[in-house]
Amino acid sequence: MPIKVLLVSNWHDTCGISTYGDNLLLALEKNDEVSVTPIEVGGPSDQILIASETVDVVHLNWQTGVSRTLQSEWIEKCSKPVVLTNHYTEWKEPWYKYLSGLVIHVPLTEQIKRVLPPTKIRYVPHGVVATELSSKTPDSLVIGQGGVPGAIKKTEILCWAARELKVRGVDVSVYIIAPETYRSHPKPYIEMWKDILVDVPSEISTEWYDQYTTIQKLHDNISVCVHPGGNVGVSGISGSVRMSISTCRPVVINAEAILYSDLLDVEGIYPYTGTENLSNTILEAYGNVGPERFLKDNSFQEIIKQYISLYKEVM
Repeated sequence: MPIKVLLVSNWHDTCGISTYGDNLLLALEKNDEVSVTPIEVGGPSDQILIASETVDVVHLNWQTGVSRTLQSEWIEKCSKPVVLTNHYTEWKEPWYKYLSGLVIHVPLTEQIKRVLPPTKIRYVPHGVVATELSSKTPDSLVIGQGGVPGAIKKTEILCWAARELKVRGVDVSVYIIAPETYRSHPKPYIEMWKDILVDVPSEISTEWYDQYTTIQKLHDNISVCVHPGGNVGVSGISGSVRMSISTCRPVVINAEAILYSDLLDVEGIYPYTGTENLSNTILEAYGNVGPERFLKDNSFQEIIKQYISLYKEVM
């Protein structure tokens, strides 16, 4: 008999947490070991509690401040084991003590250990979407990124690096996908980026694409993906970095960002420390290998095997 899983997430939102839930659902639905039912994270507690009575495990996919509002009263009352995938790096919710398992994407820290005993904590890599890509390649150095625009992404640092490369005589341009969403309006960011870039050629799309189209567009138009943000301690841009990994292009990351900490030693990932080193790291990455091996080992089809193992463990 397949394991019956109630997957609680925010569905069809323009955010990385919703996209992660979509990817989990798609992968789990294709696996014969589980039978999965999706339900909205922002739904009434009674509705979630009633739905939980017919399953073996409840899996909550959530991040404070990004997912829809969580009516958490059902967690204390739930008679079935509840496991949480939390994409945040701060661990302070009072209902955590009722969890049967907590999935983390970053190395175990003392702060996490104070929330739950290590025996209840499982490290599962943040999944990556594996998809067919075209053979198109930019003719010159194009740097950029994709994802919901926001202050934490620090895309202006990317633009300053492009500006510096241009001054140094490098043929460089910028390609960014920064869709408008219910949470973020790209216009003020784009104005800032344009002011920095000046005569650096750039293309910025504000259209929201599905993740497969976004990955393909990034692959076709960018030669090095650059992520200078994520270094504020309790937040990060993990989803957008994984989207860059899916392009199979070299990925430059901020080595001081906590949500990139699992990527620092990955082939095809190029960490930098200090903005003064970003331009040189981009040149190092340009034309070099991308993270294809990591993509193969950490596709959602692979990581759900660890989730299924966790389901069996807590049942």
